Amino acid sequence: MKRILACLLLCALTLGLCSCTGIDSGSGAPLPTLPATTAAPEMVVVFMSSQTLLGILTSESTGYILLDVRAAEDYAAGHIKGAFSAPVTHSENSDDPVSTANLQAALKAATGDAGPVPGLTYVVLCYKGGAFAKKATELLRGLGFGEGDDLLTLDGGYQTWSASGAEYADWVE
Repeated sequence: MKRILACLLLCALTLGLCSCTGIDSGSGAPLPTLPATTAAPEMVVVFMSSQTLLGILTSESTGYILLDVRAAEDYAAGHIKGAFSAPVTHSENSDDPVSTANLQAALKAATGDAGPVPGLTYVVLCYKGGAFAKKATELLRGLGFGEGDDLLTLDGGYQTWSASGAEYADWVE
């Protein structure tokens, strides 16, 4: 039984090595190589539920900064209490100086610093938790924010928050 297992293992290793050499096992000819891709890695957005954010707000926890990245007129029409307005445009351009300046101004108003402050958690609020949140996350990473729990996005955005019932409506101004 051990010999059979050893033979199977040896065959599997041989096949694995042959498949990694770039040689066609049938003809011995080199396999064509594919050009290397230079696509950027997918932007990771970490979400926070409305329930979690409500719990944080009602417990008066410190250490959370809310950044509302919707258009200024949408923020003025209604926003979550304590959120700082930081309008971000949805553009494919990764270099968006106006949106970056808006984020830096909101960060400075919230913390006195235009970049990340250790020990604080930043929550991005947008329309639905999609394209605007992704853009804001990309820009904030450019300002030195890392991946992980210090930069979150409200799942479903302001749309979900405002449609979640009276206890959520109490936090809208």
